[in-house]
Amino acid sequence: MFCRSCGSTLPVGAWACPRCAAPVSYTPARAAYPVRTLGTVVAAALAVAVALQAVSFAGTLAVWIAASSGAGPGTLDTFLFAEGLAALPVLVVMLVTGVLVIVWTYRVVTNAEHQYRYADTPIGGGWAIAGWLVPIANLFVPYRAVAGAARTTFQSATTPALLKWWWAAWLLAQPVESVAAAAAGEPTAHAYRGAVLGAAVALGLYAAAGACLAVMVRRISAAQDAHTAGAVPLLTPGTTVPPPPPPGATIGA
Repeated sequence: MFCRSCGSTLPVGAWACPRCAAPVSYTPARAAYPVRTLGTVVAAALAVAVALQAVSFAGTLAVWIAASSGAGPGTLDTFLFAEGLAALPVLVVMLVTGVLVIVWTYRVVTNAEHQYRYADTPIGGGWAIAGWLVPIANLFVPYRAVAGAARTTFQSATTPALLKWWWAAWLLAQPVESVAAAAAGEPTAHAYRGAVLGAAVALGLYAAAGACLAVMVRRISAAQDAHTAGAVPLLTPGTTVPPPPPPGATIGA
């Protein structure tokens, strides 16, 4: 038999879990969201988004090379047009990936709130969505939401380091990308040199953030689905339940 709260194996005849003290009759407050498949989709979308950002960076690099080689206005216009086309798929995929990440965040936070007897979730399901969309709040709320879900899922007092690296890289990448875009105001070798350098740094940060998040998404999703699968009914009709031990007795002894 397994504990419906933490998934630990229960001793025969136990009336409560020796690990988390949940009674054998403990039932989650609501049905769990399955997240393993969604987590796989999110990880794949993150990989595609980073790959397309690399293609967009190649377009910026091509403009710089053309400008540095003294290409004429017509050639530069062609490269600039290609650069703009390369950026369009990035915007679409980033939007889709963002929606998937928001849905995943809501589900794992909700699971953490309701499927674990002892939950460390400072951010609820509602803010798990709104936190991504509200200015200022989106600088820290999403991280706190996912970090709380991770701590609860792994029953740990500390936040996984990969989540800290993910959020730090994500926050740094956005201003760096904005500076790089501003530097590309003129299609000249000097202007695009700064744009290429900034875009390269931003690409590296986005790649690091995407990799860290993808790994954690897969781990959290797998752990939550495994927890749900282990939360099987502990008592069948007709089962005789032993009385609880007297005060002062050791649980599970």
